[in-house]
Amino acid sequence: MNARERRRSLAAIVCSVFGVGVAYGAVTPLISLRLEAAGVDSLLIGLLGAMFPLATLAIGAFVPAVVSRVPLLALLYVSLAVATASAVLFPVFTALWAWFLLRFLMGSGGTVHWIVSEIWMNALATTRDRSRLMGIYATMLAAGFTLGPLAVRLTGLEGWQPFAVVAAGIVIAGLPLPLAGAHVPTIPPHASGRLRDLLSRQPGIFFAALLAGLLDSALIVFLPLYGLRSGFDQGDAITLVAWFMAGSVVLQIPLGAWADRSDRWRAMRLCVTCSLLGALLLPVLTPGGWFPSHALLAAVLFVWGGTAFGLYTLSLAVLGDRSSLAELAAANTAFVMVYEVGSISGPVLVGAAMDLAGRQGLVAVTVALCGVFLLLERRWRPGHPPS
Repeated sequence: MNARERRRSLAAIVCSVFGVGVAYGAVTPLISLRLEAAGVDSLLIGLLGAMFPLATLAIGAFVPAVVSRVPLLALLYVSLAVATASAVLFPVFTALWAWFLLRFLMGSGGTVHWIVSEIWMNALATTRDRSRLMGIYATMLAAGFTLGPLAVRLTGLEGWQPFAVVAAGIVIAGLPLPLAGAHVPTIPPHASGRLRDLLSRQPGIFFAALLAGLLDSALIVFLPLYGLRSGFDQGDAITLVAWFMAGSVVLQIPLGAWADRSDRWRAMRLCVTCSLLGALLLPVLTPGGWFPSHALLAAVLFVWGGTAFGLYTLSLAVLGDRSSLAELAAANTAFVMVYEVGSISGPVLVGAAMDLAGRQGLVAVTVALCGVFLLLERRWRPGHPPS
C-alpha cells in the first residue's frame, strides 16, 4: 500500500468514527431526557445508560475470533446496520424493557465499530506517526460526542425525529468507508488465550486504560456537582465540564505529535501528572479556596481534560507499538474492555468517596489513582516492541 492509498484508508475510517461519535453522543442524552420526562426512576435511567459498557463487556471476548475470520469492512457495515436498526426502533417499541434490549443492541454495534476502527488505525500506523494518528482519531471521536447533544437540541425530544437524526448519523458514518477501496487491513488469526494473557504481560498499558476510563467518566459526571457544592451557580457548574471537554477535543493532535517526536511512555506519565495536579488545584481555584479564579480554573480544566483523554490516546498508541499484527485484535479488544470497566466503576467509586468525604472525595480518588500509576510506572514501562 503506497502513501496515497494509506491516507485514503485512514481518512475513510476517521470520518466514519466522527459520524458514529455524533450519533452516540446524541442518543445518550436523548434517551435519558425522554425517560426523565416520562417520570422514570433515576436508577433505571442509570441502568439503561450502562447498557453500552455492559454490551462491550458481554461481547468483547468474542470480537478477536470474529475479526480474524470476517473482513474488517464487512464487520463495520454489520455493526452500523445493527446500530441504525436499533435507533429506528426506539420510537416504535416504547416499553422500557424494549429500550433496555435496543440500547444493548445499539451498544453492541457501537462496540464492534469502536474496536474495529481502532484495529484499523493501529494496523496502518507506523512507529513514526502512531501517536499523531491516534490523536486525530481521538479528536474526531471527541468532536462527534460533543456535537451529538447539539443535534438533539435542534430536533427537540419529542416524536420520532430525534431518533431519525441518530439513525441518519449512523448511516452517514458508513458513507466514507468505500473510499478505502481495497486498502483495508487484513488481520491474521489470533492465538488462543491471548486476550487473557495480555493483561498480565502488559499491566502498565492496561492500568492506563483503566485509569483513563475512571477519570473520563467520573469527572464528566461529578465536575458539575463539585462546582455546585463549591458555590458555583448551575450555569457555571455545567461550564466546568465544557472546559474539560474542550481540552479533550483540542489537545489530542498536538499531544500525539509531541509524543511521536519524544517518547510515548513519558508523554503518558505527563498526562497522569497533569491529572494529579489538576485535582490538587481544583479546591484551590474554586470559590472558598486559597486563590479562586475563574480564568485559571478554566485553563486548568482545559489542560486536565486534554491530558486525561490523552492518556487513552497515548496508551492506545503504546499498545499498537507493543502488539504484533496477529495479536492486534485481541490487544485492542482487551484494551477497550478494560477502559469500559473503568467507565463503569469510576462514577461509583467517586460517588461513594463524595458521600464519605464531601466534594473533596473527587480530589482524593483522582490523586490516589494517579499516584499509584506514577509510583509503579517504572516497573510497567515497556521495553522494545516485539519483532
